[in-house]
Amino acid sequence: VTVYSIPQRGHNGRPIRGESMNLQAIVRNLKPGRSVKIGGDARCWTTAERSGNGNVVRIVRHTPNGFEVIQTERA
Repeated sequence: VTVYSIPQRGHNGRPIRGESMNLQAIVRNLKPGRSVKIGGDARCWTTAERSGNGNVVRIVRHTPNGFEVIQTERA
């Protein structure tokens, strides 16, 4: 799964290097049946989740109205 993120900015206003790679590593290393929040706030957020058998990774957008799978890939 390719995960795109908007890089955080350091105190000098420049993007912090390596943030996307860390996020990709977190998603790649998810255990079957687990999920991790990868962005957002208390109202709307995005998670990455691995299926129970470990074969599928989904990126899911959560909103007050429910959720939407925005990307699915076989792992």
